[in-house]
Amino acid sequence: MSDAEHAGADSAFERAYLAAEDEVRTPAELAAVEAMEKYRRAREAGESISVDELIRAAPFAAREIRSAIEAYDFISEAGSQSGLRRAAWSPESFPTVPGYEVLRVLGQGGMGVVYEAVQQSLQRPVAIKVLAPHLERQADVIARFNREIQLMTRLTHPNIVDIIDAGVIDGRHYYVMEYVAGLSLERILRKHRVRPHTAVAILKQIVTGLMAAHKQGILHRDLKPGNILLDRNAVVRIADFGLAGVAPEHRETEGAVTQAVGRLGTIGYMSPEQLRDPTQCDVRSDLYSVGVIFYQMLTGQLPQGRFPPATSLVPGLTSAADQLIDKCLRTDPAERYPSAELLLHAVGKLERRITRTRRKLLRMARERREGGASIETESVAADFETDLAMVIDAWPRLPDALRAGIIAIVRSAERDVP
Repeated sequence: MSDAEHAGADSAFERAYLAAEDEVRTPAELAAVEAMEKYRRAREAGESISVDELIRAAPFAAREIRSAIEAYDFISEAGSQSGLRRAAWSPESFPTVPGYEVLRVLGQGGMGVVYEAVQQSLQRPVAIKVLAPHLERQADVIARFNREIQLMTRLTHPNIVDIIDAGVIDGRHYYVMEYVAGLSLERILRKHRVRPHTAVAILKQIVTGLMAAHKQGILHRDLKPGNILLDRNAVVRIADFGLAGVAPEHRETEGAVTQAVGRLGTIGYMSPEQLRDPTQCDVRSDLYSVGVIFYQMLTGQLPQGRFPPATSLVPGLTSAADQLIDKCLRTDPAERYPSAELLLHAVGKLERRITRTRRKLLRMARERREGGASIETESVAADFETDLAMVIDAWPRLPDALRAGIIAIVRSAERDVP
């Protein structure tokens, strides 16, 4: 990359991430831009540089520097898919699937392995899920694997991962799905809480995808951050319908295999009725899991036992968020939202309220900066103003030139990474 291209990319990142609504740069924001540039060049040169070291050079901009570096790392991970390199698998162990070139392992679960591959006819990236060899002799497992395929073929929606192909090769069952280049919500939550405006944006897409599945009579039954993917355009994609079931009103038309399930799901995200008897789940069980995910995004914690309200842990959060979470997490399904559609309506109202709150906080911060800011107000506003999650919010709305600039930085920084 030339110096001119570097300069354009840097400027793009600065405008995309650090620009305030009124385009005014504070000294702290300018210091963050300079720190991010040092960090990027160090990474490109293969040198080690810590965030603490950068902050020592401009301690007054500690918050801005930390957020800018986290934002850069976030985009770098999504752009380079660096997390996909961590599994040490020998290519000799990869399956041979006609029409596809298997490249690497993406992950491994209880039922099998997921590989990244290229569909040779269209030269597009895909993901291939292959059933584990030791499970191929278990009829009930194969039936469940085939059920997952059947259910996924009924789902075509922007917020759900699409299935492309399926088959059996050398006695191994597999199916091919679109490859989502990005990060799982689980990986994001390992390091960050998600700020309210971004959490609601993610929640809205989860519920929208879930509503499409429910309209087809399909329950997910294993909603958790690991099954929520965010692609490079900040679009949420629901993945892994391996534990999916059929809603009660559709069960008469389904075979016995579809209804025969064990105690499946992920502890911490399962509703009380799913823990007792998965065959008795309905759409409200999925909505319980949605409430858990939303609470975790906001607070960084799972809502276990007598958990504190999210407003007690998140500065500036409206009580309407507590009300939505509380309704999703009611022990009695009859007291929850009766459908994803009604939950989506509630999410829309919450989104509008949080947007108004955020704008008010930003306005207060600007006004107080002009006349001597209150530390408390400044801190709350800064949480909104300099958050990593603003990158996720802004990305789909950025002009192509800005996106290209950010991607140029990422590719330059990652080109020599093995």
